[in-house]
Amino acid sequence: MIAVGDGASDLEMRDDVDVFVGFGRYAERAAVKAGAHRFAYRLDEILPLLA
Repeated sequence: MIAVGDGASDLEMRDDVDVFVGFGRYAERAAVKAGAHRFAYRLDEILPLLA
């Protein structure tokens, strides 16, 4: 299972999914970037991160 999120409340599901992708298009939050398995700034960057 994959989850994508940009906030601290989204990051809470990190341990419940296989891959959590932090999303920084609108705001880059340091805690989300540090805690995410992967991090993307644009939607088209997400699929390559999962390969």
